[in-house]
Amino acid sequence: MNDRTVCFLVKKESGAKTEICLGFKKRGFGKGLWVGIGGKVGDKVAEKIEEAAAREVKEEIGVEKVHVFLAQH
Repeated sequence: MNDRTVCFLVKKESGAKTEICLGFKKRGFGKGLWVGIGGKVGDKVAEKIEEAAAREVKEEIGVEKVHVFLAQH
């Protein structure tokens, strides 16, 4: 399987605007665009999508404590 993860870090506080963290893509597919954080699922070990999302956020932007939930499409 060739699953991919895309993560959106969302900050929503009572009475405040919702904020979404994006990263600027410097190379590869989507170069020059603002994108969600993402990567491969289970490319090194068997892992759940939620675990891959948390790992990618930590690897790419250094955020360790995230609440991960799956959005259905």
